[in-house]
Amino acid sequence: MTSLLMLLTIILAASSFPVGIVKIGATKVAAYGFLTPIFVIIISISVGMGELELITLPGILLVIIAMFIIQREPKLKLSKGT
Repeated sequence: MTSLLMLLTIILAASSFPVGIVKIGATKVAAYGFLTPIFVIIISISVGMGELELITLPGILLVIIAMFIIQREPKLKLSKGT
């Protein structure tokens, strides 16, 4: 079961990475890589292979906050004059 999940993850990641770079840009695609540990924790808990420890919650929170900051579109500044 674990081997199949690992193989599926590798195949999906390898096939979607180049497409993502073209569509949303390299910075945003790389930012999604930070979500991988969160998904690993969720999958581990759901299949009964791990437990959620309180010490991991600040890290999860920081990753989610960073994702919102990276995904935010910059505001355009209009220059005065000309």
